[in-house]
Amino acid sequence: MPTLQTNCKDGKRLTYPRIAEKALVEKKTVERFIREGKAVDRDIAYAICQALELEITDVVDPNEWNYHQPSKPLITTTAVIDTTLPPVDKWQGRQEEMNQLKNALTNDNIRLIGIIAAGGYGKTALAVKVIEHLTVNLRVFWVNFNQPYPLAQFGRWLLEQLNQPYDEKWDEDTLILQMIQRLIAEPSLLVLNNLETVLTAEGDSVYQQFLRTWLSKGRNSTV
Repeated sequence: MPTLQTNCKDGKRLTYPRIAEKALVEKKTVERFIREGKAVDRDIAYAICQALELEITDVVDPNEWNYHQPSKPLITTTAVIDTTLPPVDKWQGRQEEMNQLKNALTNDNIRLIGIIAAGGYGKTALAVKVIEHLTVNLRVFWVNFNQPYPLAQFGRWLLEQLNQPYDEKWDEDTLILQMIQRLIAEPSLLVLNNLETVLTAEGDSVYQQFLRTWLSKGRNSTV
């Protein structure tokens, strides 16, 4: 890898957090790519090189790259995973729905829970309130799908939270199985808010594959 410039055009020093901010990726990903020399997703590598004001072929062998610049803005594929729990300022009632969800979370036979309603009915607020009053011993991971995160990005983030190394060479099937194995090994509640962003009416998205595989193989955790 070539020697990198230490400052941007705006005069700010190129630290790992600064590069991550400019590339819209996580700092760990920048460190893995630059310091450790490990492979990352193509769009992410491209975004980091843009942040460094380098051509991708300055970093990666042109014969191995064979890259076509994506037609969509990079933010749709490289945005940092949003894990912010939405605030709920006003709340009343909904005790029946909360009890149903709490009972489902304590039922060992239920591994997948869906809250379905039209927009504006308070699905997110209900999930937040249930988490605030959670009594079962589960690690809680909350993801807002405000961007259509690629499965590779979401899976890498989840495995990092569960202290599982991620291999960039994994295909989607292998990644899904690794995610499920870690969720089985470490009881957790994985909340996927606005998941419809990455689901398709045809039922063939990789996230639907993840949910189907979780239903057939998952245990100990709840999605």
